[in-house]
Amino acid sequence: NILVMGTDARPVDTKEPTAPHSQKCYEQQEKGEAPHAPCSDGEYRADTLMVVRAGGGTFNKLPIPRDTFAEIPGEQPQKINAAFAFGGAALQIKTIEQFLGIQVDHVAIVDFTGFEDLIDAVGGVTVNLKHKLGGEIGGGAGGGQGGLTLRLGKGENTLDGQQALVYARTREPSPCPGPGKSAVAFGYDDFDRAQAQQEVINGIKDRL
Repeated sequence: NILVMGTDARPVDTKEPTAPHSQKCYEQQEKGEAPHAPCSDGEYRADTLMVVRAGGGTFNKLPIPRDTFAEIPGEQPQKINAAFAFGGAALQIKTIEQFLGIQVDHVAIVDFTGFEDLIDAVGGVTVNLKHKLGGEIGGGAGGGQGGLTLRLGKGENTLDGQQALVYARTREPSPCPGPGKSAVAFGYDDFDRAQAQQEVINGIKDRL
């Protein structure tokens, strides 16, 4: 069992308002350390949680919605991804093991920069969309906060690292320009986002 944690750690120099306050805080998130001074406020959570079971010729994935209500050792029951904010990767592992009744054998921690770099290194990923999709992160490309905008058509789309990151992060799609309906009209939610993240993982596997 491999626990994949996608943290919302991003470089300090990004213009997004939720960027770390210092390089040390960024490195804490990046390494999955428990929050400690000078970054002991625990404001960052595991943005994505997925258990991958690999071996015996199989490759299965179980996404865990980040808003899932769960018992966190030593804390009040709350959203499962808060474990990372309280105790870093170690507490997130214990929480997942307790929640699913499994043993986590390996851990992969991926932040935004690492995610983009990996996808670019394998030559991008191809995803297949049932509907056109418009996504905006951090207020979009025109928001003045270093945000990103993505517009994808129905069917196969090949994404580079930055595009794949926006696709995997999108929770509330925005209307797409031109005729037709955006994914918002089809009730796009956290489960769809989890499916999108699995498609990206499949795309990486196919490239490899």
